Amino acid sequence: MKLKFGIRKKFLTGFLLLSLLPLTALSFFTRNRMDVVFNTLVQRSRNALTENSMSLLEARAQAIADQVEQLLAACVDDLKMLISLPADPSIYMNFANVHKRDIWYQHKTSPSGHHIRETLPLYCEVVFVNSQGIEEIRIADGKPVFLHHDSAKRPHLQDSLKIKTKFGNEDFFQMAMAAKENDIYVSHLTGYHVTKDNYFSTTTSDSENNKNQNLNDYRGIIRFAGKKMVKGVCKGVVSIALDHRHLMEFTQHILPFGNQEVVAPIYESGNYAFMFDDEGWMITHPKQWDIRGTFPDGEMVDPSSSIYNEKNLKAGLFPFNLLHVPFIHENYGHIARDVIAGKSGVVKTTSVKGVPRILAYAPINFSYGLYSKHKCFGGVTLGARSEEFHRTVDQTSAEIDLMVKKASENSIILIFATGALVAAIALFLARSFTRPIVQLTEKVNEISSGYYDISIEIKSGDELEILGKQFTEMGSRLKLHQQNLVRSLDELKQNVDLLRRIHAGMLSSLIVFNRDGKILSANPRAAHFFNQLCKESGVTDHNLNNENFSRKELAGQNIKALLAPYPELMAHITKELDGHDSPVNEQKNHLGAQNNQPHGESFKVNMPDGKLVYLETSISTIPGNVDSQEKDNMEIPEKGNKGKFNPQNMDRGDHSTLLIFRDVTRRKNMEKHISRSDKLVSLGILAAGIAHEIRNPLTGITLMLDDLHDRIANRTNDRLLIQRALEEIEKLENIVTRLLEFASKPAHDPVLEDLNKVVADTLFFVKKQCKQKGVTLISRTNQNLPRILIDRERIRQAILNIVLNALNVLEDSMADSNGNNKDKNRNKGKIVISTDITDISEDHMVLLSIKDNGPGIAREDLDAIFDPFFSHNPDGFGLGLSITHTIVEEHGGRIVVESEPGKGACFNIHLPI
Repeated sequence: MKLKFGIRKKFLTGFLLLSLLPLTALSFFTRNRMDVVFNTLVQRSRNALTENSMSLLEARAQAIADQVEQLLAACVDDLKMLISLPADPSIYMNFANVHKRDIWYQHKTSPSGHHIRETLPLYCEVVFVNSQGIEEIRIADGKPVFLHHDSAKRPHLQDSLKIKTKFGNEDFFQMAMAAKENDIYVSHLTGYHVTKDNYFSTTTSDSENNKNQNLNDYRGIIRFAGKKMVKGVCKGVVSIALDHRHLMEFTQHILPFGNQEVVAPIYESGNYAFMFDDEGWMITHPKQWDIRGTFPDGEMVDPSSSIYNEKNLKAGLFPFNLLHVPFIHENYGHIARDVIAGKSGVVKTTSVKGVPRILAYAPINFSYGLYSKHKCFGGVTLGARSEEFHRTVDQTSAEIDLMVKKASENSIILIFATGALVAAIALFLARSFTRPIVQLTEKVNEISSGYYDISIEIKSGDELEILGKQFTEMGSRLKLHQQNLVRSLDELKQNVDLLRRIHAGMLSSLIVFNRDGKILSANPRAAHFFNQLCKESGVTDHNLNNENFSRKELAGQNIKALLAPYPELMAHITKELDGHDSPVNEQKNHLGAQNNQPHGESFKVNMPDGKLVYLETSISTIPGNVDSQEKDNMEIPEKGNKGKFNPQNMDRGDHSTLLIFRDVTRRKNMEKHISRSDKLVSLGILAAGIAHEIRNPLTGITLMLDDLHDRIANRTNDRLLIQRALEEIEKLENIVTRLLEFASKPAHDPVLEDLNKVVADTLFFVKKQCKQKGVTLISRTNQNLPRILIDRERIRQAILNIVLNALNVLEDSMADSNGNNKDKNRNKGKIVISTDITDISEDHMVLLSIKDNGPGIAREDLDAIFDPFFSHNPDGFGLGLSITHTIVEEHGGRIVVESEPGKGACFNIHLPI
C-alpha cells in the first residue's frame, strides 16, 4: 500500500521539530529571562560582598579589642609583680624604664608630613604610698621625683576622699585601701578635657622638654592600684598609671580596608577607629576634644543635663558620650549598650558632621576595679564611609554584570548556530536512515507471516548493512530453533517433575538461601523441622502468617531470624554466608562455582527447654539465584502454548547456598547409652572378680590378726599396731562392699510412693551430721505432687549420695588446712532440696533438685562426674554419683547437673509420672 506519511517524512519532521523547536523556545526564553537572572546574580553578589566586607570589618575590630585586653591584663600582672617587690626607689625606677613602648604621631607645629616616632614609658607614674597615706616613692615619665625629706610636709592622701593631681581629682588610695587583700583597683580614664579651641590655639612657649610634644594635647591616665601586704599587714598602696598615649596607638593608625597604616586618620573621610569605656565616654579618637576629661575644677559634665546638646558637642566644649547622643545618631547608644552586654556587630551611623558610616564594634572584656560591674572595659569601633565601603562592591558588581551579559549574548548566538547545524545534519541522516529501515520493515512483515526465506540487500556500509545480513540468516535459523525449543521444553518438564519428587521425598531437611540469608526454597521435611523449633521455643511468629507454616510460606523468610534462638546452628550458617562475601570466594564463584565440593559438619544444638539436639549437616554453593516466587512460576508450558518459564532466571550471576541437615539425636543418645552400658558391664565384671578374689584373703587375715590381738593382751604397743591393721582391713572391706554394690544389679521393685515422704525420711538421717558441720539444710517441697512408681530404698540411696557429696564439699570449702573454720563471720554452707512438677518434651515429670552454695564443679569435669572411679576426694571411691546415675536410669528418668565455678552446683533428677 502507498503511505501518505511514511517513516522517512516522519523521521525528518520529528528530527527537525525535536531539534529546532526546543532551541527556538530556549532562545526566546533566554532573551526574556536573562536580564532578570543577571540582575538577581549581581544583587546577590553585591549582598555577598557587602556581608563579607562587614564580617572582615567586625573581625578586625575584634582583633583590636583582643590586643587591648592583652595590654590591660599585662598591666594587672605588672602591678601584682611590683607589689611583690620591695618598695625601693631603684627597683621602681628599673620597673618604669623596662616597661616602654613606641608611639607615632605628627607634631602640629612641624611641617606637613613630619612624623615622630618616640619611645615612652608605658606607665607615666609609678608610686608607693605608705599605710598612713604619705607618698614615699614617685617615678614620673621614667624619672624619679624628689619628695620632701620631711614626710609631714608631703601630701597626705588619706586626709580627703580625693586629691588633685596633674591628671585631675583621684581617689585611688582610698579605693585601694577599701578593697579586699588581693583585689586590684582600676580607674576610668582620668585627665583634663581639652576643648576644640584650646587644642588649636597657638603658643610661643616651647621648651627643650616639650619640643617633641604637641602643645595642648590631651594627657590622661588609667590608674592601677593595689595594697601591699606583708605577713597579713598592709604596708601601703602601690600604683601604676597607664599613659593614655599608648591606648591611642591601638586606634590612631588603623584604616578600615587593607593593611596600610597612617600616622593620623583624616576625620572628614569617616575612615577611622575609636575606643570608648563602659560608661559610654570616648577614650581614644582622632578628635582629642571628644575624649573623656574633667573641667579645671576636677568635675565632669553631666551628659543628661540640658547643656549637653548637639550645638555644644559640635563646638567641642564637652567630651563625646555614646549613650547620650541620640541627636547625632540613635545607633551610637545601640553600640554602647551592645558592647556593655558583651556583644559585637556592625551598624550604620553618621559622624558629628553628618557623614554616613558603616561602623563595626567589639567589646573589650575586663573585670577589675570600676569595670567589675559589667565585666567590660569598653569597646573598639572601626568605621568606614558608606560610599567608600560600597565602592569596591559596586566595582566588582559592575564587572560581573558586564561578563554575564557578554556570556548571555554569546550563548544566544551559539544556540541559533547549533540549531542551523542540527537541521542540516537531520536532513542528511533522515535520508540515509529511513531507506534501509523501510526495507527491514517489509522483511519483518514477511517473517511474521511465516515466510523465513528472505533476502535483504543494503549497501549503506554501516551497522544497518550488517543488520540486513543478520535478518537474512535469522530467517533460516528461526525454524530450526523453533523445533529444538519445543523438544527441549518437553525434556525440561520431565526433569523438573523428577527433581520435585526427589525434593519432596527426601528424609533430610533441605534449604536453599542466598547470601542475604533469604530462603529461596525448602522441602517439606525442612518445614516440619522449623515448625518443631517454633513449637519447642515458644515462638509463634517469625514474621510468618502462623506457627505451622508450609513449605511455600517458609520460602522468602530470613534464615537468620528463624535460627536466632539457636546460636550453634546460626554460627554455622553465618560462617558460610560470610565466606560468600569475601573477595577470594567471590572470585572463586565467578571462575567456577559449579566445582565447589560440599562439606559437612556435625554439632550440638541446645534447645530452649534444655534438650540437646545433634545435627549432621552438608553445605555447598550453588551458582545462580532463582527467587522462590519465580520457582513457583517455572511451569513447563504445554506444546504450542505460552508459558511462564524463563531460562535466564536460572543464572543471575549471584550464588546461593544449599544446606542439607538431619536430626540424629536419637542415634547419638543410643550410641552414648550403648557405650556407657558396655563400660558399666565391663566395670561390673571387673569389680565382681576383684571383690571375690580379695574378700576371702581379707577374711583370713582379719581372723588371724584378731587371734593374735587376743594373745598379746599384755603388750600394749603391739596391740595398737594390730588394731590399726584391723582398721585398714575394715576400709578394704568397705571398698569391696561398694564394688559389689556397683557390680550387682539389685532387684528393682517399684511401688507407688510419695516422693516428698521419701525425701523427708532421707533428710532425717543427715540433719544431725549437717548441724555438726555447720551446714543449713532446707527442704522446699511441692505438696501437690502425685504419687509415682519408685523403689523407695534405691531413691533414698541416690539422694544420700548427692547430699553427702555436697556436705563434704561444703565442709572442705569452710575449713583451712588444719580443719578450722576459715572465717567465723562468713555465710555458712547451705543445701536446698526441692520438689516440683515440670514438662519435658511433652512428658509430665517430677523434678527433684538438690542445690548447694559450695565452690561448684569445674567446666572440664561436668562430662565425667558420673563416670565410675572419678573423684577429686582422696578419701572417696568415685562410685557414689555413678550409682546414683544408674538408679535414676533404672526408674526411666534422667539426671542433669548445672554448675558455675564459685556459685555452687545443682543436681536435677527428672522422674516420670
